[in-house]
Amino acid sequence: MECGGKRSATPPWRGVGEQLNLPASQAQSLVWAAALHDIAMVGVDRPIVRRWLRLAERCTDEEMGIIRKHPKQSEEMLNSYPIFRETGEVIRSHHENWDGTGYPDRLKGETIPWLSRLLAVAIHFSSRHQAPAQVLNDLQAQADKMFDPGAVEAIAKAAPATELPRGQREILLAELQAGMVLAGDIFNTSGVLVIAKGKELTTAWINKIQNINSATPLNPNVLVYC
Repeated sequence: MECGGKRSATPPWRGVGEQLNLPASQAQSLVWAAALHDIAMVGVDRPIVRRWLRLAERCTDEEMGIIRKHPKQSEEMLNSYPIFRETGEVIRSHHENWDGTGYPDRLKGETIPWLSRLLAVAIHFSSRHQAPAQVLNDLQAQADKMFDPGAVEAIAKAAPATELPRGQREILLAELQAGMVLAGDIFNTSGVLVIAKGKELTTAWINKIQNINSATPLNPNVLVYC
């Protein structure tokens, strides 16, 4: 579920810890927390997860109740393994908001563990489908609300030198938005390349794609970085 900056020889996530000069043990916990933060979501129905990821407002109160349990459940799953004890603590608090409106414990400000604050920002940065600069603007707009301003600043400094993992998701042509980056080529029905992967979409490009689709239907499913 997780889009990144420039390519680096430094492994994903570990590079964030090194860029921020975290102690080795904390950097390792951040790496593991990034990989395992949604481990409890494997038990949640996929339609609920998809709704939550695409537009959480469409989830019912009951569905959001299920979603809000996953940080604590993830911690509990990891508690059986002493090596992951700190990792579980980081994961438990990564959905807490700086202004106290998060979950599961309604922590606020600096009562939220530092690594959890970093993880929240890093996950948001790497899971958006917009260009990095646009995502950073969004993060800065949410500083003092969802995110710790210090964590936003730290990730903003670390991201250009770190290759964060880029996930992919499949959407419909009709769902394309300016700022999305294609994770796969788009071909017409004759196999002719219409637009290559890696392209950051503009409104003009989306209109062009839709016009081509009206004349010669394209595959309705498109891969974008998420």
